[in-house]
Amino acid sequence: MKHLCLLFVFLSLVHTAKGRVLITINDDFHDGNLSDNPTWQGDTSAFIINPEAGGILQSNIDSSATHYISTPCSAIDSAEWNITVSFEYSTSSVNYSNFYVAMSHESPATSNQAYYLRMGNTPDNICLFYKENGKSTCLIQGREGLLEAAKSTVNIRLTQYKGRWTLYTQQLTPSLNAEITEVEEGSVEHLKMNQSAYCALSYTCTKTRGKSFYFDNLNITGLEGVEIPPTDTTITPPVEGIDTATIDDLLINEIMYEPLTDQQEYGEIINLSDNILSLQGWRLTTRKKDGSFNSGNRFPDNTYIKPYGVAALCKDDVTLRDQFQVEDSAQIYACSWPQNFNNEGTTLYLLSPTGAIADSVTYSPSWQHPLVKGNKGVALERIHPDLPSNASTTWMSAASTSNYGTPGYRNSQFTITTTTTTEESIYLSPETFSPDGDGWDDICIIHCNFPEAGYVVNLRIFTPTGLFIAQIADNALSSEEEQFIWDGSTMKGYNAEIGIYALVLEAYHPTTGKRLKKKLPIIVHGR
Repeated sequence: MKHLCLLFVFLSLVHTAKGRVLITINDDFHDGNLSDNPTWQGDTSAFIINPEAGGILQSNIDSSATHYISTPCSAIDSAEWNITVSFEYSTSSVNYSNFYVAMSHESPATSNQAYYLRMGNTPDNICLFYKENGKSTCLIQGREGLLEAAKSTVNIRLTQYKGRWTLYTQQLTPSLNAEITEVEEGSVEHLKMNQSAYCALSYTCTKTRGKSFYFDNLNITGLEGVEIPPTDTTITPPVEGIDTATIDDLLINEIMYEPLTDQQEYGEIINLSDNILSLQGWRLTTRKKDGSFNSGNRFPDNTYIKPYGVAALCKDDVTLRDQFQVEDSAQIYACSWPQNFNNEGTTLYLLSPTGAIADSVTYSPSWQHPLVKGNKGVALERIHPDLPSNASTTWMSAASTSNYGTPGYRNSQFTITTTTTTEESIYLSPETFSPDGDGWDDICIIHCNFPEAGYVVNLRIFTPTGLFIAQIADNALSSEEEQFIWDGSTMKGYNAEIGIYALVLEAYHPTTGKRLKKKLPIIVHGR
């Protein structure tokens, strides 16, 4: 039943550049206990870690009951939850399991608020629920019959960003143990719980099914929640709770520089603070030949941006929402749009009302993904705000599944890049990726940890036969921790074919004379 191999179990707290905490919980139960890394509490005697199944969490009771275990977990924002669940029998209304991804208290029964996944019940499906004061509401209704087989195993992935929940499942064929394409079960806008204290696993069973539930490969990554004061898009400054933005608070986040004939240009910025910020007077612009700034495209009066949110600027917000099927809650503002973006590339600036430079991006059509056939109608998205604005690897073509643009909501190519504590000098996330532009695992982040700053780094990709196909870093001067990105493209401008490649790191320190060399596999796969 072990379909994924996680090499470590840990709970880490990583502070992001703006002070928020990145929560990471991994538990594949290989350590054989529930008391450490992470510490589970609750009905621990009703569970065992079955060594005969390769180390997997299993229900272990001989009576009709509901039992749970929980562990502290504050991840809820920009978050992703992954788990593998298995059942020895078809589920029913009295035999099912729950994964509480966010709870207000230690026990599911005492939590007055919770988001949870129900695996099973009469329709034999997987659903997302929200519970408040004892009442549960189904938010996403998964496909019926997914768990109707006598034995079934399913990988589950749930994401949440800015109130948008999306549920994915990947059924594993019991007889062949072969992966089937991941399926999106549904998506919904819902955010009535901004903070979490715990996550939990539970099962409800009859007497004969008390040892039929299995849980494996638990992985949670996300930012801790923050209390966001209620807001309304009709708010007009000055209003209590809306602050003045500084040049450290905002970055350029997305650029649609060459729209299709029936589309329109837009620019998008991101708020790195936990405050509601006024956008009045802020503008996106370029420089004139004499070095002075053009008047640019300005955010209108009485506009603002939510904490850690994004806001897009265009000529016609109603039309743009319709073109990209954007929810009403997305922040998109309109202006007269006196200045068009350059289709051939230029330096785009984000200026404060006083003319101070908050950010600049020298974008180019060459930054688009190799699979993009022409650049029209394809936005460039920032992968993560912690990456440098003017590095081509910081930007990626918007995913085809998002109509090649995400104005006013989370970038389709957003990737959590914050490093976690590890003894490895070089490691990959993910270890396998599919650079096909669909918005899922389109890039591979190469994390490098060096003994000290100042190493000169070369990173190259080779085929199994030793053919050199891509240069990721060419004599790059590094700090102690560096991140490099491969989008699957080769030096010839093509996308790498599906297969296993060799990543070779060579680094030397010009002062100490120390040299490092590492080689590890990097896998390109299809979906």
